[in-house]
Amino acid sequence: MPWFRMYTDFLNDPKLISLAFEDQRHFIGLLALKGDGTLDNECAPELMTRIVAQRLWINHDVIGAVKERLVAAGLIDDSWQPLAWDKRQMRSDADPTNAERQRRHRQKSQSTAGEAGSNGKSNESSNALRNESVTGLDTDTDTEEEQKKDITHSRKRGADASGSTDVAKPLGEKDLVAEGVDRQHAKDWLTIRKAKRLPLTPTAWADIATEAEKAGLTPPAAVEAAVKAGWAGFKAAWLQNADGRSPPAAGSGLNKQEQLEQRNREIAAAQAARVMSGAPA
Repeated sequence: MPWFRMYTDFLNDPKLISLAFEDQRHFIGLLALKGDGTLDNECAPELMTRIVAQRLWINHDVIGAVKERLVAAGLIDDSWQPLAWDKRQMRSDADPTNAERQRRHRQKSQSTAGEAGSNGKSNESSNALRNESVTGLDTDTDTEEEQKKDITHSRKRGADASGSTDVAKPLGEKDLVAEGVDRQHAKDWLTIRKAKRLPLTPTAWADIATEAEKAGLTPPAAVEAAVKAGWAGFKAAWLQNADGRSPPAAGSGLNKQEQLEQRNREIAAAQAARVMSGAPA
């Protein structure tokens, strides 16, 4: 699970103290988005702003003001990137593949084993038991690695035997273009789905096509509406709610968080409906 290091002096940091509690939480949320790679996605600035608003559960109408306050406090730059991020993170934490950390661990283990082996040889006659213990420890490590490899190979063989290799892969940009989706729309929509960890499986795409048909749209038009509204998916009811055909209940039985989510969906749906009708957004 991705994670980040929080500096311990943030409680006394004048930059944070000068902010309201809500903006302090917004900043910590941005650190989490930086830690899981969301802020490093390459996309248009406006699309990134929409993604940040959705991930932090902030109304799109006020996200710009939140950004201005955090920039003015010297906590982020204009592209939502937290300042002094690399300075506060350990070098090993910044390695997303762990390859460098594993390499250093192996070197340290080999160095320790080599020193232990040299000491064992020089004292073989007087300290044979200790030398045997050191050698045994190294053997146990090798055995553990071999067991991990055996388990991996066994799982792979089991997967091949059960036919799991036939599982369809998520659709990508080329697949959407082949379905008639505009290339930029496909790229932006997949970026939104990636930020929410929603792979576009064939089943999910089939559901999108079904909902598009219900709304009287083609799948490419549904994707365009979703991108312009900042949706990771598409439902015909969302457009229906926007043009007044099926208005949602007025927040009955919803807590504040659910009411905010509903309000965000209503605003996005209304904007999408205007776009699809040819009116200016």
